[in-house]
Amino acid sequence: TKISCGLVLGITMSAAARDLYEILHEEIQSCAYVNNLHPENVVGAISYVQAVDDNLPGDLEVVSVTTLGIKNIDTRDLANVDIPAELFQPGIFAKELEKICKNSCPILS
Repeated sequence: TKISCGLVLGITMSAAARDLYEILHEEIQSCAYVNNLHPENVVGAISYVQAVDDNLPGDLEVVSVTTLGIKNIDTRDLANVDIPAELFQPGIFAKELEKICKNSCPILS
């Protein structure tokens, strides 16, 4: 049994929201599903802040973030791991992601 893509996106966004709280509006620019997810898999998320625009009234800001959902890895185990910035390129394809992980960050492959 596989989990549907819409649920995978929701799980990943929920995991990322734990650190990105007080979100008033979200837009998904692109989304790719690299691997299948099954009910017994654990999902976490790692995010990279691409840009911050604080030219808004009050304490508001626009933050552009790239988030990767990762399965079966406790994100706390990645605290001292160098995550390649190439993984967070907008519009990157699944094969490219897998190649970068395999060559530069084997814990993610």
